[in-house]
Amino acid sequence: MASPHRRRERRVLTDAELGRLFAVATANGRTLWYEMAYYAGMRRGELCRVTWGDIDLQAGVLRIRNQKAGRVVEVAIHPALVTSLTTTRESRASAGVVPGSERVFPTPVSGEVRLRAFRAADIHPTDDAGRYAARHALRTTLCT
Repeated sequence: MASPHRRRERRVLTDAELGRLFAVATANGRTLWYEMAYYAGMRRGELCRVTWGDIDLQAGVLRIRNQKAGRVVEVAIHPALVTSLTTTRESRASAGVVPGSERVFPTPVSGEVRLRAFRAADIHPTDDAGRYAARHALRTTLCT
């Protein structure tokens, strides 16, 4: 029996859209969130759960606790992400927060905030073929 739920076909972001999204994210102080979503291919739930203890900058490895599949996956940290993670970790340490088991993102980006960022970056929800750009757009873009 076919599922009554219709899945939308996802689309990738263009280089121009990705550049505009990162510019909006930088202006709003959310660069690291979008970089981890893009460079590590992380889902929203994974981003919400990631702690500083999951990040090993020395080994260049990020442990993603994937609740959906029930496993821990280790991925290499993209060089662009290493720079952002190092800067953020140092900034928090200088503010007296010692990174350990606390979450990297104490306040996750909500769906509404993401929609506003996409609008500000002039990313249209659908393309001419009807494919949809949603929160998985960064993960889908990475995979292509």
